[in-house]
Amino acid sequence: MCRIGYLLCCCFLLSLTVSCVSSGSTKKVVTMPSTDPGRITKQVYSEQSSQTVKSDNKVSESVPKVQNAVRLLPELAQAVENYDIHKALAVFNTIYESCNGQEENTALIDARNRIAPLLETISIEAVNRPTPVNAGSPFTQPFTARVVVTAPGKQFPLYNYPVTVLYPSSGTGSSLKRDLVQTDSDGFLYFTPPIPERACDGTLLFCLYPLKKDIALTDDVTDNLSVSFPYKVATIEKRIPTIISILDYDGNNSPVFSGNITATRLLTGLMKRGFSRIGLDEYHELANADDTSVIRVAQAKIGTAVDRFIFGRTYITIEDTADDTAFICTIRADISIWDFKQARKLHQFTFEHTAAAKTKAQAISLARTGLGETVIAETLNYSL
Repeated sequence: MCRIGYLLCCCFLLSLTVSCVSSGSTKKVVTMPSTDPGRITKQVYSEQSSQTVKSDNKVSESVPKVQNAVRLLPELAQAVENYDIHKALAVFNTIYESCNGQEENTALIDARNRIAPLLETISIEAVNRPTPVNAGSPFTQPFTARVVVTAPGKQFPLYNYPVTVLYPSSGTGSSLKRDLVQTDSDGFLYFTPPIPERACDGTLLFCLYPLKKDIALTDDVTDNLSVSFPYKVATIEKRIPTIISILDYDGNNSPVFSGNITATRLLTGLMKRGFSRIGLDEYHELANADDTSVIRVAQAKIGTAVDRFIFGRTYITIEDTADDTAFICTIRADISIWDFKQARKLHQFTFEHTAAAKTKAQAISLARTGLGETVIAETLNYSL
């Protein structure tokens, strides 16, 4: 019995010891984080913590990029001095990327100033301007240009260099697409746009970007770092039944209700460009400022026989030349295109044309003829 009691006592003491050790371990797990507050934050707010770390990385990454741009400035200056064109352009592009294209960055400003003398030696010239095509048909030849460098005592092509090309995606060219083409070993660029689906009167531009800061298409886009081409796609909708009605005003600002030259010459110009099923009509309602009444009267008169309505007004101003040997007539036209089926205005244009002649009547006739047969007809050919 004593042995049994002794064994039971030993078992009790052993159990008590194990229990105490287990209790101490649990307290250690709980209290351990309290000695490391940073670990509590990371465990409980792991999502917030990762965002904070990511933000810190962005800051730390941007600083080396800018520092790298600054370190490259002497290398750029040396390449410019040596007329090492490819190295200079490569270094500049690296600086541009390091500055994220931010033009206000002092390193990029400095880089532009240092490379400016070298850029003056680069020129890009048009070689081939493809003829206009019809919508739905491919350009028969590529738009072609050549990039050369003129250094002291020598001229050589800028070979194997990427050049940006901008071209219209549709319509009047306000929406643009961008591609990259590379010069060949002789500095030539070749680009054939995708088949145009719609009529367009726009511009295609080759540009050495980002050497040239602004690549927006404007009226004055061409310099030594860019070259522009007419991008013309004629409409194929030339057999839509159409009526033309244009009211001419004379030099006294009075309407001419018969024999309107502008409308007649526009009809001639459109027919020369392949339009058919088109005719003339006159509406005195054009003397009013409200287009709605003109459209309503025309619709009632024409019915469903005509789909397209070209209408508007012209105004003239007459000036004498300084030596009084000729008259100068400037004519302005406000022209609209209305679609009866869609019941909406498709286009609205303002044109201006000037002609000179020895007599006032001749100047007016020439101005109206040129405006209708050439200016307006050509625009509509690439817009409708």
